[in-house]
Amino acid sequence: PEIGHKYPEAMYALEVICTLIFTADYAARLAVCGEAGVVRWDFVRKPLNVLDVLAVFPFYVECFLRIFGAKDAPALKVLRLVRVVRVIRVFKVGRYASGMRVTA
Repeated sequence: PEIGHKYPEAMYALEVICTLIFTADYAARLAVCGEAGVVRWDFVRKPLNVLDVLAVFPFYVECFLRIFGAKDAPALKVLRLVRVVRVIRVFKVGRYASGMRVTA
């Protein structure tokens, strides 16, 4: 928590980078799911893919609301809580990358 208050610009930049990576990952998987014989609608409905969308959705909603002038709306506070889903995504990636293993 203290590092976020000390370096807010760096933390925001990190958030943007992570969100863009997660978005690109999802978009790439969605683009090639037909190659694996999976119907796009079936891909979108899978629970882990729903979590992936929920993980990045609050960021884009916040950006959209900020464009139209909403800064500290109560809806933004609720959306910030949903961001915890991103942690689940990191653990999912950690299963496949031996260098990212956080649990034994």
